[in-house]
This record gives sequence, C-alpha cells and structure tokens, in this order.
Amino acid sequence: MVTYDCLKNGHTGEVYCLDSQGEFELASGSEDSTCRLWDLRSNKSVRCLRGPFGKLGVSCVKYSAVDSKRLYATSGSTFYEFDLRSTDIILQKCDRSFLCSATDEINDIGVHHNGKYVACADDSGSVKVLSLEEKGIDLFRRLKGRHENICSTAQFRPKVHWDLCSGALDSTMISWDCCTGKPKVVHQVGLYEENSKLDGGKYAATTSGSQAFNPPLVHAVSWTQDGKYIVTGLGDSTVGIYRHGEVKPVFRFPAHNAAVCQVKAFNPASETFSEGEYRLYSAGNDSRLRVWTLNNLEKCAGSSNSEVSLKENISVPLLQKPNWISPIINGRVAVADTSNSISIFNL
Repeated sequence: MVTYDCLKNGHTGEVYCLDSQGEFELASGSEDSTCRLWDLRSNKSVRCLRGPFGKLGVSCVKYSAVDSKRLYATSGSTFYEFDLRSTDIILQKCDRSFLCSATDEINDIGVHHNGKYVACADDSGSVKVLSLEEKGIDLFRRLKGRHENICSTAQFRPKVHWDLCSGALDSTMISWDCCTGKPKVVHQVGLYEENSKLDGGKYAATTSGSQAFNPPLVHAVSWTQDGKYIVTGLGDSTVGIYRHGEVKPVFRFPAHNAAVCQVKAFNPASETFSEGEYRLYSAGNDSRLRVWTLNNLEKCAGSSNSEVSLKENISVPLLQKPNWISPIINGRVAVADTSNSISIFNL
C-alpha cells in the first residue's frame, strides 16, 4: 500500500520545482518567489531563501553535484548560487548570480558531475552553459541555432565530460558536444504511430486515443545513471528511450493518458538492481505518478524489441496536475503540483 506525507506550512504559492539530496534533504521553488529547504525527518521547512528573486517565481532548484552546501536556483532569466553554510534561517542574499538573457526565462538547469558547469535551458530555444569558477560565473558556451521553439530541459550526461542532451517544444532532442558547441546527434521525435513497431502495440491500451494526435513535444529528459540511455517524456503521452549516439529510440511506450510532463531515471540505493535494469518515474498531466522497471534494453537492435521487459510497479493518482518529481535515494518520491504543498510518496 502506497502512503504519503504532506509538506505544508511553507510555501504560499504553487510549487514549481524540487530537488532532493541524500535521504532527508529536499529543496523546493515556488510561485511565491522563495526557495524552501525541508527536513524529511520532521517534514518541516527549516530554511527560506527569498531575497534575490523579487516578485518572480523560482522555476528550478538543484543541489551541487560535489558540494552539499551549495544550491542553485533560477528565476526569470537569472541563475543564482547560494552558500548554505550560512547559519541564517532566512537567506536574503545569494552568493552570486548571472543574468543569462534580458528577456528569455530559464526553464531547467542541468548540473555537471564535476560541479564546474551548469546548463540553463531557456525560452529562446538555446542552452547557456555557465562556468562556475572561483573568480566568478562566466558564459562558457551558448548552444543555439537548432531548436526552433522553447527549450524545456537540458541535462549533462553522467560520468562524461562534455556530453549534454537538450529537449524542446519543437519535438526535437539534441545531443551536444559542449566543448565545441556543436550537435552530435539530432533526434526528430516522430508520432508514436510511426514507431508503433517498437513495442508491437503491447502497451497501446494504456493511453487515450486522443493523445495520438498530440505532437510529441519534449517536456523532460533524464539520463540513466550509467550514462547509456536518454529517457524522455513526450507530449503525446509516451516515454521514449534512446541509446546514446543513436537517432532512433530503442524503445517507446505509452505511459499516461495525457502529456508526460516529468520523467526521471533513477535506481534507489535502498534496492538491489541487476545489470541493465532501470527504474523509471513518470508523471503526466492526467494527474498520475507511475513507476516502471525496465530490463533488457541491451538486447534491442533496431526495431526488434521483443526482449524488452517493461513492468509497471506502481500507479498513483494525484490530487492535482504535477509540476515536478524528485526521486529520493531511499525509494520515496517527492511530487510538486499546482498547490502550495509537496507530497512525499512512500513506495
């Protein structure tokens, strides 16, 4: 039986974004122009970051990959960095900031595994890669000219220095070489019917027929932790799995009855996984959270996917449309929706 805890008495506006660190730390950003830090042992807000954002909402929060006392946030067109070593319960100032654009809002940030770079995906369709040097924050590279609509997400490939994947509302995903600023692979995501041979129709009954006519806008991308596959959440209710370096998906399946707004590939440390086994989390505009286990992707070759094993572990109805999900290493999942509270599901 799935149970959940509710984090409230923190934000006063809609919660837009989340990021977890370890078992008991969660950061959230809200329409109310604040970030909150939560202790998941007490389920209480323990700190508030509110000074720099003015009247703008906080669109994304991420912990540093190498420094547990470093938090990144975006609001409007600006990237902010906070030093959490301060003992103040309310932080009115950021450590430093960088204005990425005069007008284009940042939708997502990817954090490099070495802690020296972040990637900001914005409304112009470009990705700004920022260098986080001790002397200051500088624009390292601007990845542009390929996406023709809003860039919704950008994530660095784990364990590989210069690889990054971005997704946009023009139904494209691009794998970039951040060092040269040039694309390595451009994924033009087609309609699901055109790729239905990828699963032989096995999972077609799980999605609404009306979704077949919705374009496969790329709302979210997530790398598997070994860096071998890119998982993407699409506007036609499907989830696509791409092997790094390949144009076509190795597997794609209908996951929801509406657009997939969030997807995460994450194997919790609290469980044991066999080699080549992946845990996927998806959230859709059908107000549902689903957890999947995927196996045997390595055996896929071209359109032959008969060996792929896909299991739906859990399907949880949500009270409202989700904005963000953040898996936690102990197997729980934090969900932010259009309310001012956060749900922690104990799966």
